Amino acid sequence: MAYAPVFPGTSAIQAATRATPFAGERITPLPETEREVSQLARLFQENDHQTQTSLHQSASEHALKESELEQYRFLHVATHGFVNEAEPDLSGLLLYPDSTAGEDGLLAVGEVYNLRLNTDLVTLSACETGIGQIANGEGVLGFTRAFLYAGAERVLVSLWQVQDTATAELMLAFYERILQTPSPDYSSQLQQAKLQLINSDNYSHPYYWSPFVLIRG
Repeated sequence: MAYAPVFPGTSAIQAATRATPFAGERITPLPETEREVSQLARLFQENDHQTQTSLHQSASEHALKESELEQYRFLHVATHGFVNEAEPDLSGLLLYPDSTAGEDGLLAVGEVYNLRLNTDLVTLSACETGIGQIANGEGVLGFTRAFLYAGAERVLVSLWQVQDTATAELMLAFYERILQTPSPDYSSQLQQAKLQLINSDNYSHPYYWSPFVLIRG
């Protein structure tokens, strides 16, 4: 299952942030996330896996919460991530707003705890999703902890701002290797995907491939 609100134009971005804690902030469109999710869906279908993709308006907070998430081994969310290190439960993933559903379009960390997952992997293809507040005896409080609590076995997150085209290339290489491996350990497949970018002409710099880390519960 994959979500990408994309936010192709200014009006969509303004609508998406109007009711969130980030109203008035400059939110950039993410056109590469549409390609990322569409190509991932095609890759899974070619390998005889059922897929469900939600793009633009269909990639809403309400739709994600109401989905039968327990049925999917993989949950992939490609969007903007916002981190509140002082109050980790207020960090969130920006999804498409749906005023009729009473949601603000921001899937907050505090709401993730209420999801019911049964996934091998949750991928948060967004900026700084691995950052959070460090609590004594608790570790890092943020997206990773919330998704593991909700039932994910592994979470792929980023440690800083990411570039959307390079991220799309990394994700496609990562999943392609997962699907080609009968019993993937995911860490090796992520390493191989990073090596592909290192050996490329455009994305060899660590800025493009090193922010993503895999965390297992």
